[in-house]
Amino acid sequence: MFKTTFICFFLLWINIKVYPQNIEFRKENFPGRETSFYEAVKALNKGKKLLLKEEVNFLQAKENFEVAYRFHPSNALLCFNLGLCLLELGEKEKAMNFLLNAKELDPQLKGDLFYYLGKGYQLHSQWDSALVSYNKHQLSLSKSETEKISLVEKRKLECYNGIELSKNKNNVKIQNLGNTINTIFEEYTPYITADEEKLYFTSRRKFTGETKYLRTWDESNEDIFVATKTNQVWGPAINAGSKVNTSSHDAVCGIFPDGQTLIIFKGEINRGDLFYVNYENGIWGDLVSFGPTINTEDHESSACLTSDGKKLYFVSDKPGGIGGRDIYVSNFNVPTNSWDVAINLGPEINTIYDEEGVFLHPDNKTLFFASNGPLSIGGYDILKSELQNDHWTKPVNLGIPINTPDEDVFVSVSGNGKNIYFSSNRAEGYGSKDLYLAKSEEGVLSPNMFLLTGEITSEASGKPVNATIDLIDLTTNQKIGRFNNDQESGKYVIPLPGGKSYGTVTYADGYIFESENIEVSDTANFKEVKRNQKLKKIENNTSGNLRNIFFETGKSTLLKTSENELDNVATFLFLNPTVKIEIYGHTDNSGDPSSNLILSQQRCEEVFKELIKREVPASRLSYKGLGETAPLSSNATAEGRKKNRRIEFRIVIL
Repeated sequence: MFKTTFICFFLLWINIKVYPQNIEFRKENFPGRETSFYEAVKALNKGKKLLLKEEVNFLQAKENFEVAYRFHPSNALLCFNLGLCLLELGEKEKAMNFLLNAKELDPQLKGDLFYYLGKGYQLHSQWDSALVSYNKHQLSLSKSETEKISLVEKRKLECYNGIELSKNKNNVKIQNLGNTINTIFEEYTPYITADEEKLYFTSRRKFTGETKYLRTWDESNEDIFVATKTNQVWGPAINAGSKVNTSSHDAVCGIFPDGQTLIIFKGEINRGDLFYVNYENGIWGDLVSFGPTINTEDHESSACLTSDGKKLYFVSDKPGGIGGRDIYVSNFNVPTNSWDVAINLGPEINTIYDEEGVFLHPDNKTLFFASNGPLSIGGYDILKSELQNDHWTKPVNLGIPINTPDEDVFVSVSGNGKNIYFSSNRAEGYGSKDLYLAKSEEGVLSPNMFLLTGEITSEASGKPVNATIDLIDLTTNQKIGRFNNDQESGKYVIPLPGGKSYGTVTYADGYIFESENIEVSDTANFKEVKRNQKLKKIENNTSGNLRNIFFETGKSTLLKTSENELDNVATFLFLNPTVKIEIYGHTDNSGDPSSNLILSQQRCEEVFKELIKREVPASRLSYKGLGETAPLSSNATAEGRKKNRRIEFRIVIL
């Protein structure tokens, strides 16, 4: 009898330990603690009211619930509310402790406990446990609660996606960009130059100047920051300055590949509008709106340009879309100097949910964006689509570990396709959203393009020169882009998609223009080509090379691909009225020397005639063929012979 009684008491003790008692917030439950009780109830009720507001302030609600919890921790509903707030604030570990405690205190707790338990398990990638909780929640719903049923079905789909993507072992390494970039505040929208030398991003920090951040800063505001990489290490991020930042909402939401043009979101205009700003003469210029065909009374939040600047992809939640936030495209209309009416990218890209953070790779055909649609494993996930035969392919999820069940949004990808910069909320971060780098040897794409980089300096001083570079499609003889170098470093970055022959022309005040040409094969993989340019000042006897003058083989007939270069020479002479040029023709040593001398003379004459057609006075021109007598390189190789076949000019100051 004694043994049986002992066992019963022991089992009762175990049950008490496993299932602690849920004590309601009633005055009679706390005798002798009336004053503290009223303070706790006041905080509890204030927290509940905050949760009922249309725009919930979860931080304030949490702080009030914590007051009540310190008084009385053994209440299931209070633990649930605290867990809910912490979950929404991104404190996933603490949130699960409170939610599980709520379940332990009252396994039959009414409301959305199992929904949020499912969300907590999902955020920890515990897919099976999440599905169990979501199913329990769904069973508690009535058929009339269609909105809640749809939501839980969406969450279950995300878990099934997570299970499938977890089977794929991606060779991707994730690293936080470190404390020179990230802070206890939010950092997001990372945009890099194509050569990964500069990083622009948005942060909600407020710096005191004493290596500390002000907690009292209004975190609803945001500013644009920039960091520079030196020896593969990111230097300290600095505020981008008052030309782009104000006291309100300023966020970078797009970048031109050379980093000399930013697309900026201004939150104080309408519900948020898009602008662009150019970096010229060492400073940011004035903000320019993309105009009424892009900006509406609704929210336009992120954008990107093709590398020729002729197409703009952007995100808007304006009426008439497929979902809440959709991606649109607009073409630049040269005659009207404005953007055409935007077109929705359609159901191939957009869903009934939200798309955000659009980024077009410099190859001009690979689109990255975030979506919380049917391909997500939770929150926003980063997806990829490719333009094939003028149609976008079905997007694919970049997979785990780039994507998590939390928010992974705003992405930019390096020129070689191997480095992915993105913002994410992760446990190892410095606080809230941080900037991360995903490195993949296989890459998320194999771009068919060259990245032309280099430095533009003065030949005389060796110092950087502020220059402009025109990019020309030699096949169509059309200018397809204009780029600026960085005035401080002299560096420039130009993406060159495959399958074309390109010419570049570099201009700078007081210097002779410099021309180059480069062939990018259609089957080429990514390659970075570095060409430093040393510009020559406009002085007597200074010579230049017209590298984009082309003739038929063995003839003096000019090809149409030479027209832009001839225009450049004419423009140079118009802009410098005190200059005369002497034109010299050269050949390689193939064939008879006397024939080569005649050919070089005839080619010079053709250039002379074309410049006369462009209204250049004959008195400012002279020409002479030198044949094979002045080679630049050895004629023993095809590359050497190509360099030796050229048209040069020499400056004569009048």
